This record gives sequence, C-alpha cells and structure tokens, in this order.
Amino acid sequence: MGSFVELYEALSTAPDEKSRARLIAEAFERLESRDPQPAEIATHAHVRAEVGGLRADIGEIRSETGLIRSEFREAELRLIKEIELIRQDTAVIRAELRETELRLQKEIEAVRVEGYETRAILQKEIEGVRAEGYETRAILQKEIESVRLDLTKEIAEVRQETERVKSSTLKWMAGMLGIQTITIIAAVVGAIALLV
Repeated sequence: MGSFVELYEALSTAPDEKSRARLIAEAFERLESRDPQPAEIATHAHVRAEVGGLRADIGEIRSETGLIRSEFREAELRLIKEIELIRQDTAVIRAELRETELRLQKEIEAVRVEGYETRAILQKEIEGVRAEGYETRAILQKEIESVRLDLTKEIAEVRQETERVKSSTLKWMAGMLGIQTITIIAAVVGAIALLV
C-alpha cells in the first residue's frame, strides 16, 4: 500500500476485525521501516566528536600551510638574493664595458693625435703619408667598429641572460605557487572526503 487512502479503502473492505488489525499492523511496520533506528541517529556527542576531529584536521592543514608558506618565503628570499647577485654582476659587467669603451676612446683619441702630428711632420711626403694615414685610419675604424660590435653583442647576451634568469625564476615561482595550491586543494578535498 502506497498511501493512506489505499489503507482506508483496504480497511473499509476488510471482511473482519482480524484482517483490519493485520492491515493496521502492516501499515505501522512500513512507517517504522521508513524512519531511522535510534542507533542510526547522530547524537550531540557524535557531532561534537566529529567536529573535534575536523578541527584537528583543519589545524593540521593550517600547520602544513604555514610550513609551506614558510618554505615559499625562504625560497622567495633565496631567489631575491640570487636576483640581486645577478644585478650586481650585471652592474659590474656594465662598469667594465664602460671602462673598456672609455679606454678605447682614449686610445682612439691618442691615435688621432698621433695621426695629426705625423701629418704635420711628414707634410713633404703628403701622398705617401696620406695613403698610409687613410689606411691606418680605416684599419683603426674597423677595429673600433669590431670592438663596438663585440661590446654590443656582449651587452645583448648579458641582457638576454638576465631576462632568461628572470623568466626561469618567475616560472619556478609560479610552479611553486601551483604546487602549493594543489597541495592545499588536495588537503581540503581530503578533509571534505572525511566529512562525507
């Protein structure tokens, strides 16, 4: 029987009191089977114990999260120190490049002065000296250009290396954040699974 109307109709059409009593007893039995047994119902003590266990799990997760944050902070500080060292190295390299450029400019200036002096002294042999001076000048300019190209190339390589280090550091930090996030999510999912 699925409803009270059906029970009523069955009771009204029952041939005798015994049949009616049996129908009523079956209806009570079905009602009792739908309700949970007292042993199955959670008590306040059960709920408190479960909440206490969950709080302990949450405390462990918070502790682990604190450790992960601490490790992340240490890694971040190490990376900051490494980046600072790279910056210092880059500054040293730039200073060396500036010194080299200044030295080369002085040398070039000295060569120019020498060229002018030679020109004044050797005015009588203008054709020979001029050809030689132009050749010397062309060679020096080529050498200067070669040095400038080398210096420009080295500066570009240092910049590329600096960018590569920055990029790899950021990727590593993103990876660490991702791992930390996954760990926290896994811990929360585990805690939720324990609750369920």
